[in-house]
Amino acid sequence: MHASKKVRRKCKFFVISDTFVQKKRKKMHKEELKLLRELIVAQDVSKLSENTENFRGADIIVSDDPECPSSNGWSDYIRVITPFCREVSWLILQLKDIFREELDFVNKYHFYGAMAEAANTAIKKDSNNRNAVLVAMIERAETIEI
Repeated sequence: MHASKKVRRKCKFFVISDTFVQKKRKKMHKEELKLLRELIVAQDVSKLSENTENFRGADIIVSDDPECPSSNGWSDYIRVITPFCREVSWLILQLKDIFREELDFVNKYHFYGAMAEAANTAIKKDSNNRNAVLVAMIERAETIEI
């Protein structure tokens, strides 16, 4: 067999394998996100998140302090200001764990930014509904392309 045919067959296999792995991961993510949503609805997330520090990274800050910085000097932060900062931070860490295979030093800004925007949109609608904020973030994670 000609060498280029062997290479094409191997490349085709890797493309098929990669597609299979991506589909498998999406299915796993869907299941994990469903379980996470059920956990949020069924349990008091305040207890689960009581030892969680406020999340700060990838150009977002989660805090209960409206005076927290909005910039680090070279880029602007997306700030999530909420009395449920520990719960939101806890959820971000759970989502980070779920998407750990896909997140890298480039796309993490898109991912965390999307989670912060989802939280802020839910907070604007009802700032007193912790579960609505958390569920909005999960819904965004279900649709994100990274």
